[in-house]
Amino acid sequence: MANDPYTLVVALDSKKSAKGTLYIDDGHTFDYRSEKFIYSNFSFQNNKLKSQPVGGANFETKSWLERVIILGIEHEPKEVKIVTQKEKDLSLDFFYNKNNHVLSIRKPGINIATDFEIHVL
Repeated sequence: MANDPYTLVVALDSKKSAKGTLYIDDGHTFDYRSEKFIYSNFSFQNNKLKSQPVGGANFETKSWLERVIILGIEHEPKEVKIVTQKEKDLSLDFFYNKNNHVLSIRKPGINIATDFEIHVL
C-alpha cells in the first residue's frame, strides 16, 4: 500500500460535523521512533473539511487524496474547491446523490501529507 492513493469517508453527525485522524509510516521499519511518520487531524465544520498535520513529524510520501466521500450533506453544493497555502484555489469535480445525501468529490489530487481545506459551497 505504500504510496497508494487515499479515499476519505466523512460521516457527519447530527450537528453536521465530523472528526478523524490519519497515521502513515513506512510500515516496515522502526523509523517512526525518529518522527518519520505523518499524523493528521481531519475535521468537518461549517461546510469545510480541514486537514492539519500534527507536530514536527516528517515523512515523505507520494500518496495522494484520490476521493472524498461525505455522508449527510443535505443540499447539493454549487461548487467544491480545494484551498492550500501554496497553490491557487482549485474547483473540484463532484457528484451529489440527493436520495442518499452523499457528496463524492473526485480527484482532489493533493499529497496526503499537505495541509489543506476543501470548501463545500
